[in-house]
Amino acid sequence: MPNEESYLDVSLRKIAKGAGIGFTGTFLGMALGYLSRMIIARFLGSSDYGLISLGFAVLDITAALSLVGFNTGIQRFVPFYKGEEMLTF
Repeated sequence: MPNEESYLDVSLRKIAKGAGIGFTGTFLGMALGYLSRMIIARFLGSSDYGLISLGFAVLDITAALSLVGFNTGIQRFVPFYKGEEMLTF
């Protein structure tokens, strides 16, 4: 059983490390986005800031639509081809 427990411990540490990196990246991205909007609002007028906000909204919608099905495809095809040893990571 010690091998099983050490394997679970290592796996849990990897998961926690990945989650911490993901959380930190998300937090920094949101903070930088907020900071950039503050700077834009400070130096541009309200009408120009409105146009920038509309551009950001269009960009966000386009990015969301471009990723439709990508996560499902990754979850399906990467393990399939990895199992057949066709992918080399």
